Amino acid sequence: MNELREVKEIFDRIESVSANTSKEAILRQNKDNELFKKVLRYTYDKNLKFKISKKSINVVKGESKWQDLFSMLDELASSNINKDLKINVHKFLYNLDEDIRRIVVKILLKDLKCGVSVKTIAKCIPGLIYDFQVMKASAWNEKTKGQFIKKAKEQGYMMMIKRNGERGEVIKENGKVIIKTRQNKIYEGLTELEKAFEFMPDNTFYEGELLAFEPNGKEWETSEDQFKLTNKILHTKGDKHGIYIELFDMIPLDDFKKGFSNTKAIDRKNNSKNIVEDVNNELIKFAEIIYNGTDTDLIEEKLLEVSNGSKHEGLMILLNDSIYESKRVNYSLKVKLWNTMDLEVIGLKESLEKPNTLGSLIVDFKGEGQGVSGITDELKNKWWNEPDSIIGKVIEVKYKSITKDKCGNESLQFCQFIRLREDGKEVSYE
Repeated sequence: MNELREVKEIFDRIESVSANTSKEAILRQNKDNELFKKVLRYTYDKNLKFKISKKSINVVKGESKWQDLFSMLDELASSNINKDLKINVHKFLYNLDEDIRRIVVKILLKDLKCGVSVKTIAKCIPGLIYDFQVMKASAWNEKTKGQFIKKAKEQGYMMMIKRNGERGEVIKENGKVIIKTRQNKIYEGLTELEKAFEFMPDNTFYEGELLAFEPNGKEWETSEDQFKLTNKILHTKGDKHGIYIELFDMIPLDDFKKGFSNTKAIDRKNNSKNIVEDVNNELIKFAEIIYNGTDTDLIEEKLLEVSNGSKHEGLMILLNDSIYESKRVNYSLKVKLWNTMDLEVIGLKESLEKPNTLGSLIVDFKGEGQGVSGITDELKNKWWNEPDSIIGKVIEVKYKSITKDKCGNESLQFCQFIRLREDGKEVSYE
């Protein structure tokens, strides 16, 4: 454990210089220091969560079950935290010298700050840590569709139905399967679905939509019905049953960690289709291509067809020759009858018809308050009586268009509530 003092000195040196180039130089100088790299990874890797908060840190006399720091961190990262684990952490801290204890606490809290980012670490020491960022589609609008149509006529594009579920990011690494949200939070309890991926290729990153099976084996009447059950199942505790994934992309895990894959989208889709068909598991389906060609006049025609009666949420369109990049891109577009955004709730507005009840939510839209309607009576009662449970949260809203007043101020036309987004979701105008 005394070697940690030397590692702390390296962090102190990095913190003492202000220029990014100087910080990068120190990182590169120590790229072969195994203990330093280990501390970097355990502290900065967002995929390793130790579930220890500042409030729960304590020191208790006694022998800990762990003698090694990284054995303790590995168990904390792979376990649900409980009283026994916490007590053993406290005992582990008790048996350390005070200066070493301070370092270990900072690692546990992932707070060994020295002014560098995960991106900088990945740049200076390739392969040590990767930033969990996925490819995100942009909205089909006046800004994006012109360029998309031009390229689609040159190289072709594919069209898929946009399902109304929750995004699932599946990592299969060295035989182990983890299913996450787009915000890098692990879905606990999807044991059946994790088991289904045992027969899928290893060391691969998969993307798809998590969806609930229709309880009676029939087709859903509306996409909203499917979303409600999907959301209910995914956010209950314990084992989760009745969920499948519709895969729309897959790339080698090493490519995902680098942030891009040069394989063309159409080749990735065909590869995904072949693998899903070979595995033949009802819990892993393929997002079928409903059109592949250059006729872009079909886009809005197909949108009306699939959205009729709210059966489906809309379409996804993707340029055939496009690569995979871990960022928002304009060559993959969401096409919907209604546009959507993720906005932060900043206030509540009382109902004029029913005093002392919630009438609408107020969200922050580009610095201005925007009213949001379409809230159920159940949620109105809950949020009016428990405002802290919604204020400061991010919600998804739908709207017809963005309008401007004579002063140029923008607002959302017919803005309606869709859903409360998961913790960690950021505001997005896309």
